[in-house]
Amino acid sequence: MSHPFVGKTGVIADILSLKLDRIKAGQLTNSLDRRFLFTGPPGVGKSALAAWLAHKIAGHPINVDFRMGTAVSVEAVRDWVMNGCYRPLQGDFTVRFIDELDTTPATAVTELRGYLDTLPASVLFVATTNRAVADLAEPLQTRFQIWKFDPVPPADIAALLRERHPELSIVVVNSIAQKCAGNVRAALIDAAADRDFLAYRNSLPAAA
Repeated sequence: MSHPFVGKTGVIADILSLKLDRIKAGQLTNSLDRRFLFTGPPGVGKSALAAWLAHKIAGHPINVDFRMGTAVSVEAVRDWVMNGCYRPLQGDFTVRFIDELDTTPATAVTELRGYLDTLPASVLFVATTNRAVADLAEPLQTRFQIWKFDPVPPADIAALLRERHPELSIVVVNSIAQKCAGNVRAALIDAAADRDFLAYRNSLPAAA
């Protein structure tokens, strides 16, 4: 599959890409096959993968409803329920995407539980959290397919950095990959800083 993800995140991307193709083809009708929860440490690509999958199945950006958990209100969920019978004007699926599901207000959790239990056939629901599933509100713990993400191995991070930043030396790339403790986002930030430092150093006049 063609995607930008590495490590276990890349494996999950491959598996879910096939699953989305089957959903779009109408082969998976159980709503549990359309309710994904990504859980794991920060910086491993959970939110990026959720967004990538969302746009892949939605077919049009307007069909993706993205919210941080703190922005999920009772009114928002009730609006989802009210409009559940309508299919999108472009494409076949609407995607509800909640980042940091653990921050969803308690007042909205009961409404969200009911919505998930009766998820419309034209909706894919994907959520992310850095917390363990057992730390979520109890009604949310058993209403998703759980996909557990792991820290990305240094070798995979180094390979990604070499592809993104060929101007950096192998020594620098390997050092970043080792120090970031499996956090791809942190590695990319460090690599960008080193790239800019290298560009600045190369712009200085050569010593006489």
